[in-house]
Amino acid sequence: MSGIVVNQNDPTAQARAEITLTLPAQAAAGTMTLMAGASLKSEVSTRIDGQENNGEPLGTRGKIPGFMAGDQTFTIALSSGTATILNFTFQPHHSFTN
Repeated sequence: MSGIVVNQNDPTAQARAEITLTLPAQAAAGTMTLMAGASLKSEVSTRIDGQENNGEPLGTRGKIPGFMAGDQTFTIALSSGTATILNFTFQPHHSFTN
């Protein structure tokens, strides 16, 4: 499951925004990709995961700060003027019979 959070606040005037997310189930793992620029009008100075290229491959993307395996609800502070893609994986549900 993936989701995107866009913080439209002006990064030159406003601090991070703290948000709380509730997932549909406990997640086994979570990674994130952060897209940012120096201002809301940035075009050529935009960075993905702090780099000028396409960012990190899925397998090496950074972990979500404050997220722990098994969390269903967590809080994260996102910088102003960013778009953050959050990726979660879930353990398959097992059913047991007698």
